[in-house]
Amino acid sequence: MEKFNVIITKRRKELLMTQRELAEKINVSDKTISKWENGGSYPELPMLHVIAKALQMNVSDLIGASDLQEKEVEPVEKYDKDRILTFKIQTIISFMFSLLGFILWIVKDSVNNQIIVLILKVSSIFLIIFGLFIFVIGIIIFRNFYIDKFFRKQYDLTFYNYTISYVLAYCLLGIVGAILGIFGVGLQAFIILTMIIIIPIFLEQLLMALSKLRYKHDIYNKLILGFIIFLIFIFTSIILMIIPLPMLRIVIFLLYISIVIISYRYQYQK
Repeated sequence: MEKFNVIITKRRKELLMTQRELAEKINVSDKTISKWENGGSYPELPMLHVIAKALQMNVSDLIGASDLQEKEVEPVEKYDKDRILTFKIQTIISFMFSLLGFILWIVKDSVNNQIIVLILKVSSIFLIIFGLFIFVIGIIIFRNFYIDKFFRKQYDLTFYNYTISYVLAYCLLGIVGAILGIFGVGLQAFIILTMIIIIPIFLEQLLMALSKLRYKHDIYNKLILGFIIFLIFIFTSIILMIIPLPMLRIVIFLLYISIVIISYRYQYQK
């Protein structure tokens, strides 16, 4: 059996691929590829799956390399805890900015001075947008960091839990805002409330798909999903019939609580 460096070098050349191109595919530097091909170092065992995929070959051909057999490398599931912690902190901080902006928007209604009101409005909008900006940038950086890693369960779970928590927290702010009347009354308020409730449901499905998660297929989840559908029907009926707002609030809170519960009843699939 050939050595590892011979196998990957030969296969890379068969595919007419440069070291830099291979490095970009598996998210390492071209110097790392050079070391592997010169026999100066070896990738961790989990990386063999990524390398095999990039070189369009069976991972068993790499694992069976004579020098890897001699090394008897064991797979180790490693995670960058500092990266995970940074993403958690960044998500929390971004929401705190938006929360502060939301509070300033409410406070402005109790101020009589027009200049101070204007300052509060501008500050509120800036903080909310800045918080969203930090959140989006954090998502992009974190996803790009781990997306091509072989072991990613802990990253996926962190990404989903903190992102869906951010979305649901924003949803709660919207509901509180609607109750306080900051979105006005009538049709305008109903439309905003509808968006606040429906958008998180779609985002939840997207985040689950990105994080390799799925709902638990148990009777409890099925009952909750059925209850959500029923509440959406009631919610829609209330809007169409323009039923008094207190009843609408009750339905909204029941619907929100149901969405929160179902959002955290999932299982990871590899």
